[in-house]
Amino acid sequence: MTTERGLQRCRVAALTLRAARELAQHLIRGLAIAPGLFDTPLAAWLPPEAHASLAQQVPCPAHLDDPSEFAALVRHIAENSMLHGEVIRLDGAMRMATR
Repeated sequence: MTTERGLQRCRVAALTLRAARELAQHLIRGLAIAPGLFDTPLAAWLPPEAHASLAQQVPCPAHLDDPSEFAALVRHIAENSMLHGEVIRLDGAMRMATR
């Protein structure tokens, strides 16, 4: 992970926690989802080799996320009132390689 990318992730986490704390008095929860690579119509334009290569970089499960998985997480967040002030990674433990 590059330093800039790491700083961006820290900023998102700090902003999410700060917003969650400030909005809690109004009974508004603050969360963020950090998505990985999704199999969207944009990804369909990739050559098959590139698509397969990206999917292999996801440790578990070894495929690009389906938009329905994102929707399922959003639903879970809405239904679970104890989730608050968190950045939830939805990326199958994929980490971008450093340069």
